[in-house]
Parts: sequence; C-alpha cells; structure tokens
Amino acid sequence: IMMEDRELDLSQREADVAIRMRAPVQADLIQRKLFTVHYHVYAIQEYLDSAGPLEKLDDIPDHTVISYGETAPAEVRDVNWLADHAKRCHRPHAKGRIVRINNVTGVLNAALTGLGLVSVPDYVAIQYPQLLRVLPDVAGPSFDVHLVYADALRQSKRVAAFRDFLVREAKNWCY
Repeated sequence: IMMEDRELDLSQREADVAIRMRAPVQADLIQRKLFTVHYHVYAIQEYLDSAGPLEKLDDIPDHTVISYGETAPAEVRDVNWLADHAKRCHRPHAKGRIVRINNVTGVLNAALTGLGLVSVPDYVAIQYPQLLRVLPDVAGPSFDVHLVYADALRQSKRVAAFRDFLVREAKNWCY
C-alpha cells in the first residue's frame, strides 16, 4: 500500500490499483465508481457558543474558517469552498478570518479544538460526535471516488478480489 498524493502511472505498473478522487482520463484504465464524497460545514459546540450565531451562509465572514490551503490537489480543489465564500462575502468590520492548514489531519484537529468552522467530508465527520453539522441545508462540494486499474490486469484474480472487497465495503462508507 502506497499513500501518495501524486497520481501513479498504472499503465507503467507503478501500482496495481489506485483509488482516485476523479475519473481517469487514460483510455487504457478500467474504472469503477465506489461512492460519492459529500462535504458539509462542521464545528464543535464550544466554538459555536463563543463565536455567535451562524444562521445563514452569508454569516460566514463573522466566523473563523479553517481551510485546507492552496496546496489542495487539483481534483479536490473545491475543498476550500467555504474560505472562498468567506472572501467573496467579506464586508468591512467583519470579525472572521481564514486559517490555512496544509493537511487534512491539521484541519480536522483545528476544528476539534474549537478554532473555527470547517468543511470536511461527511464520512470523516461521522467519526467525531463532537463535530456538529452547521447550516444543514447548505451542501458543499462533492466528488466521486473511483477504483482504477490497468486494462492489462482485467483478468487478475488478485485485482478482482480486491475490487470486489472494496465495492462491497464502500456501500457502508456512504453517508
């Protein structure tokens, strides 16, 4: 198992299979959609108690927004949608700010310590009961997650077993 942000060349056998946050564009790759990741806004109660009301998306400029930062991979660039909205809606005398953290663990930990609002995938948030969904009617970005492998491995029993396992398990990951 290799955990890489860069996209490995499957046709050159840099890996047998990959889980990608977008559909592949190479013609010689087989893809199987596993699930769709949905992002929403979350915060802990202590932050909400101290920061004041958040009743609509236009209230965001008065809050601290924890953002992934500018290093987000292109396929998930929209993860900064909340910070982008805060910038667009900024008004004079707004008391909010944007905090940029360049890794998912840091973003999550900042939210769990009460630093501010965060947009994270629902499958991450569900693991932390202290994270409360804020503005439940506001949907963030979503993207499809695909299992991808080279056409040359179509008949591989090892790849088929892994594919079948992931497809079966992925049904439990959708929130």
